[in-house]
Amino acid sequence: MSQLTHEELQKVAVDERNASELTRGEDLPAAGVRRNRNRAQVFSVRLDPNDIAAIETIARRMDVPVSTLVRGWILRGMVEHDNGSLSNIVERLQVDVKRLGELLG
Repeated sequence: MSQLTHEELQKVAVDERNASELTRGEDLPAAGVRRNRNRAQVFSVRLDPNDIAAIETIARRMDVPVSTLVRGWILRGMVEHDNGSLSNIVERLQVDVKRLGELLG
């Protein structure tokens, strides 16, 4: 497996932060919400030790657990590959436009 470059890792971190900003200001539920009432299953993936170290660094920097960070990446990737709804497409475009503004900014 090829290793991500520093720039690629930075882009992933910025994209995740921007995606989370889309829901900023929305009310949080009073109690925790579990999307899947079925018991979650573990999904094992082989990664290069350097990639794992880089992921751990990003998670520390973002102050989130590694599993939460990686789960978010996987779920986001699934949405991007889904032909999906118009709202998913609009959400992705908003994140991309914001990212472009930061790069040009």
